[in-house]
Amino acid sequence: MRFNCDVLVGKIDPGYKGSVKVILKNDDVQFTIPEGTKIAQMTFYRTLQPKFIPVDELTGYDRGGGLGHSGAK
Repeated sequence: MRFNCDVLVGKIDPGYKGSVKVILKNDDVQFTIPEGTKIAQMTFYRTLQPKFIPVDELTGYDRGGGLGHSGAK
């Protein structure tokens, strides 16, 4: 059975331990989804937790007038 609705994309933070739910969006038309109906899929991605090293000054960095350059001379 097809339903005229969209499954919205979400993201779950690493370490989250609560319930996972699905957000469905339609055109304000009520309908019933029978129990056991497959409505979404989940994909898993590896995440990294980088270690940041604070510095007082950036060195050896030349922007060279690329994207985001102010154009000031």
